[in-house]
Amino acid sequence: MDWRILLVSVVIAALTIVFRDALVALLKRLPQAMLALLGQRWADRLFERRYLDWIGKEYQRVTLIGVIPAEPGREPRLPNVFVVPAFSERRERRMPRPETLEDSFAFPEGPEDATRPLSPAEVLSRRTAVILGQPGFGKSTLLRFLALATVGRVVNRPYRERLGLRPEKRIPILVPLLEFARCEKPLPAFAEEYVTRRSQWVLQPPPGYFERLSRQGRCLFLLDGLDEVLGLGDDAYRKVCYAVNALAAVEGGNRLLVTSRIAGWRGMLSPDFTPAYIEPFDEPRRREFAERWYQTVEASAVTGRESSDEAEIRRRRARERAEDFIKAVEDSDRLKRLAANPLLLSVMALVHRTDMVLPRERARLYGRCAELFLERWDVGRGVEDRGATSLTLAQKEALMRHLARRFHENGLRFVPRREVECLMGEMLPSLGQPAERAGELLDWVERRTGLLADGEYLTFAHLAFQEYFTAQAALHDPALRESLLRPERLFDPWWREVTVLYAGMADDATDFVRRIYSPEEDDLFRHRLFLAGRCAGEAARIEEPMRREIRDALLQMWWETPFSKQWNETLTALAVRSDKETVDYFLTALEDEDARVRGKAAWTLAELGVKEKGVVNALLEATEDEDAGVRKNAVSALGELGVAEERIVNAVLEVLKDKEAGVRQGAAWALGRLGVAGERVVDALLEALKDEDLKVRSNAFGALWELSERQGLWIGQDGTVRKLRG
Repeated sequence: MDWRILLVSVVIAALTIVFRDALVALLKRLPQAMLALLGQRWADRLFERRYLDWIGKEYQRVTLIGVIPAEPGREPRLPNVFVVPAFSERRERRMPRPETLEDSFAFPEGPEDATRPLSPAEVLSRRTAVILGQPGFGKSTLLRFLALATVGRVVNRPYRERLGLRPEKRIPILVPLLEFARCEKPLPAFAEEYVTRRSQWVLQPPPGYFERLSRQGRCLFLLDGLDEVLGLGDDAYRKVCYAVNALAAVEGGNRLLVTSRIAGWRGMLSPDFTPAYIEPFDEPRRREFAERWYQTVEASAVTGRESSDEAEIRRRRARERAEDFIKAVEDSDRLKRLAANPLLLSVMALVHRTDMVLPRERARLYGRCAELFLERWDVGRGVEDRGATSLTLAQKEALMRHLARRFHENGLRFVPRREVECLMGEMLPSLGQPAERAGELLDWVERRTGLLADGEYLTFAHLAFQEYFTAQAALHDPALRESLLRPERLFDPWWREVTVLYAGMADDATDFVRRIYSPEEDDLFRHRLFLAGRCAGEAARIEEPMRREIRDALLQMWWETPFSKQWNETLTALAVRSDKETVDYFLTALEDEDARVRGKAAWTLAELGVKEKGVVNALLEATEDEDAGVRKNAVSALGELGVAEERIVNAVLEVLKDKEAGVRQGAAWALGRLGVAGERVVDALLEALKDEDLKVRSNAFGALWELSERQGLWIGQDGTVRKLRG
């Protein structure tokens, strides 16, 4: 025997004798460890299947404001009413403070220097992104639909296709950041607790499941409502941003999408979270929403089985009512501006279906909708519920004001059910009802009005209704009204909508708006001016000298500011209610001898959204201006306004032949916004794909993409075009 083999054998034998006990213990534990490991994996996979099935069912459900199904099984489904929004990217305009008035005219030549359209796939497939939108723009609904589209089920493939997304193996986890801010756990650990609670303990994740999933890089974190955390203070906001940044930095395989209101966006997430903005609903999206909404609501009102003839009659009736609704909206500039907000559009649809007329002010719209909720009109069947609560409408409104005020003053969106019941119990004796009825009435509010929902933790159906009832509370309580004027609330985004809505409810808002305006007390950013402008626009009644003074101050700001944020805020305030004098001001500026002023005025007219004939004609004339920057802004403004008349389309097609590349860029972009997919338009855009300028080619490609989505076009790589629908 080889001496080396003998030596190895002796060493092994000696080691076996010395470490015998340890080896025996290891061999005993090995099967248990293997079984534990296999058991953990088996438990995780079993839960994952149940979790994805739960998402597929839970996120199908949607509560349409004021719509109660006639019978179980007729509930609306989210995919039936969801309209994919448009997105954009906005660049910051960085310009120095002007030395002279003439210097203040410096302004980007065209809108694409500030905005760039983005496809849903571009936004929703990013590894990290923050999705910004105005109140009511459907940020939370978008996350729910995205979760539904990404669960990997074959039946959900059409949802992914609507968003332009590819299948992925990540697991969606939707988390409200306001609730996360109140806990001391890491995000994955909180997700475990939240899913258990949200599913009402139907789902109980294996301990550490989401943490293991996160370490594997298999999570799609859908983090909702970063702006709402501001209600808990700056420290809470910083803490949440730090937690999100840390998760994004450490777990590289995961994807994180965060939503926030624009007003509540403080930019504290890492630069990797690139902002994308949800755009207001344009006319095609408003029309799509109306058609989907009416079809869904009419279907939810059906009782029993219906024949094929009855179903066809119902669908035809829904189409006719949707068309009546859209006509009522599109015939009014004021209503069109309101209808650009998806939430307000749904409120308008509810009021239209019941009353067949539409109030033109936000506060009145919310007020009419609240009446429908609280009178428990089953809108699906048109049946009024009498005597269910023994409370009058005024008493019900008082109850909701009390709840909303307490929610809002404490910076809350979700409140434990037991606490809400206690709040109702506090209020009931003043309404002549025993406090013991709180549980019964809370059940009625949750089950029949649709104003409060979500199980163990209750929330208003939308933050806008919490804000509306809080504003209504200010109407009845001078102390709360006075508190809105304190700087800590005037400059707080959490209270901004409450303040504006109150101005829309007040019999005379003159004194209230005057105290907001106070130029000598304004800050560097002119927040008081912008808020006063919005309040003056929403106010049902305000003395004309006060309205004129604020309007003139805003116009002066438009004239002087070189800063994009102030310019955008100025336009937002002016657009709330653009009077004839304001429009005339910009039409006059469109004829100014300074080309930079003319270009700035052209785009401003588009931002105001005024589509009257005089504005359109002035912009058409400006497309022939001697200055390329003016031509570029004018043609882009026509696209933004979206008046798809033949003469406008023809004019834009002519501008697409302009000698200046920047002007051609604006024309290509405008054709996509106009949404007319005629043969001449498609051919011109296909030709523009050969342009020597990259931005022209890029805008032409984006326009073709938009037209193909809206009009159902198939465009081959060789340029052949085929109609897929209609």
